[in-house]
Amino acid sequence: ADVELRRVLARLEANGTQVALSESFRAKVVEEGYDPTYGARPLRRAIARLMEDPLAEFLLAGVGADMEADGDEGDRDFGE
Repeated sequence: ADVELRRVLARLEANGTQVALSESFRAKVVEEGYDPTYGARPLRRAIARLMEDPLAEFLLAGVGADMEADGDEGDRDFGE
């Protein structure tokens, strides 16, 4: 999961956006991105659904360039 998350974070940083990921958010991505049948294949879709899609909405809405992602209590909380 860390390899895929680093790829996304590197793309964001290249565009001037800094995102900090909490351990609970990383754990949520791993939990939702692993399937006993398919292994880690669904990981990319989980990252897109939990991180990239909500981040795109915030960026399009003009929210600041530095954000934190937290997965506590099942939330996808992106905020400055």
